[in-house]
Amino acid sequence: MIAAAGEPSAAALDAYRIVSRDALSGLDPRLVEIGSHSRTHPQLSQCDDAGLDAELRGSKGDLEAWLGRPVRHFAYPSGDHDARVVAAVKRAGYESAWTTEPRAVERSDDDLLLPRVAIDDAASVAVLVAKTSLAKVRR
Repeated sequence: MIAAAGEPSAAALDAYRIVSRDALSGLDPRLVEIGSHSRTHPQLSQCDDAGLDAELRGSKGDLEAWLGRPVRHFAYPSGDHDARVVAAVKRAGYESAWTTEPRAVERSDDDLLLPRVAIDDAASVAVLVAKTSLAKVRR
């Protein structure tokens, strides 16, 4: 059904764009690491091999062309991944990839299956500290 709607117009994309190419490429690479999240945010496990490759390599290539530097990291859209998707992420040349598993990173984690700590815009400093602290809570 979504495919039948066709590609969105440039005007529609611009209306929902979070950041422009110029603003993105203007970010200091010593301070901000830019990673990929796919071209169109599909459920990657539902893509055929050609579509999966287009999403992963296309997004990486687009960003690298805009930034003039390598894009080494990936975040799975909606956390959706399976073994085939992880293998495709590796083949596409990403060094790491983030899931939506809610916990801190551990040394033993696979670089292509990293967990994350969700922090939203409304989080206080106390919430940020609590969520990123490695200290165990004792009862």
